[in-house]
Amino acid sequence: MQIRRALHQAEIGEEPSGGILRTRQRGYQLFLGRTSLDLFRFVDQVGEGKRALLLGDHCRGAETLRNALAVWQGPPLADVQAGPLITAHQARLQEIRFNCLELRIEAELRLGLHSELISELIGLAAEFPTRENLHAQLMLALFRSGRQAQALDVYRQLRTVLSEELGIEPSRRLRQLHDAVLLADPALDAPRSLSGALPQTLDLVGSCPG
Repeated sequence: MQIRRALHQAEIGEEPSGGILRTRQRGYQLFLGRTSLDLFRFVDQVGEGKRALLLGDHCRGAETLRNALAVWQGPPLADVQAGPLITAHQARLQEIRFNCLELRIEAELRLGLHSELISELIGLAAEFPTRENLHAQLMLALFRSGRQAQALDVYRQLRTVLSEELGIEPSRRLRQLHDAVLLADPALDAPRSLSGALPQTLDLVGSCPG
C-alpha cells in the first residue's frame, strides 16, 4: 500500500489501465508507459532523429539526437547490484547511447559544424582509442578546419594503437579516407547547403542508418 501511494504521488507519467504496480503470483510487476521511462523516451527520440536525417533535415535531426542524449544522467543502472545479466545490459545500453552520439556528430558535420566539434572529438578519441568511426569524424573535422597535418596524425596514431594492441590494420574505409585527406580531395570539403546531399566520399565516415 505504501509503495502504491508513493508511485501515485510521484506522478511518473500516464497510469496504464490496471495501475502501475500489479500483484502477481510470486510478487509484483511494474507497468510504465513510454513517457514514464527515460530509456523509452531516448529510443523514441533517436528514432525521430534518424527519420529526420533520412529526409535530409539535418538540423532537426541533430537537435533531436542532442535532446535524446540529454536524457542520460550517467552510467546506466549504476544503482543496481552488478551481475552477469546487468553487466551485459549495461554494455548494450552504452552501445546504443554511443551510436546515437556518433550519429549526432555525423549530423553536425553535415551542418558544417566541424570546428565546433574538434574539442569534443579529441576527448572522445582519447577515451575510445580503437573506435574507428570517431577517429574518421575527427580526421574530417580537422581537415575541414584547415588542419590537414593533424588529421593525418590522427590516422597514424590510430594505426599504431590498432597494430600494437590488436594486431590489425585500419579498415579499408578508413584507409580510403586517409588517402583522400592526403590528396586534399575536394569531395571532403564541407557541404555548401544544410540540406544538400553529401559527396560519396563522405560515406566513408558513415551514413545515416535506417
